[in-house]
Amino acid sequence: MTFWEGIGTNGSMYEGAYTSAAHGWSTGVLLLLTNFVLGVTPTGPGFQTWTIKPIPGDVTWARGLVPTPKGPLSVYWTMKKAHHCLIYRFRSLRVHGRCDVPVSNKNSEVTVDGNRCGRGKQNRDRSHPIADGYVTVPVQSGNHKVTVKNEL
Repeated sequence: MTFWEGIGTNGSMYEGAYTSAAHGWSTGVLLLLTNFVLGVTPTGPGFQTWTIKPIPGDVTWARGLVPTPKGPLSVYWTMKKAHHCLIYRFRSLRVHGRCDVPVSNKNSEVTVDGNRCGRGKQNRDRSHPIADGYVTVPVQSGNHKVTVKNEL
């Protein structure tokens, strides 16, 4: 198995045609796993702000620790398909960010640390905006648990 030598900021080969697409010892795939499967992306210089927005596809869980200048960002998420539930657990030191959680329909219920923050499109106060099938939840540093119950 081989991987790209490196991946640019827009998901393309970082040196265009000069980037090896058959690089057996490359770490380019780690960027894809971190940004898209685990879902962690910096949104400010030096990870001063960040976003967690996984695109899981058929993957049912992911866990990772992303080092940042302000301390590690630890993320674990799991999809409980039998219960139509997605659970994120993450810990961040001295930085804040946002967690984008997928909702399947207008009846999906989102809670942060046990506090309900919206029910899909019925989120009346608009404090947690919905766009492209995701609810955006701003979070501060610390340990957090975000749960989405997707009702059928």
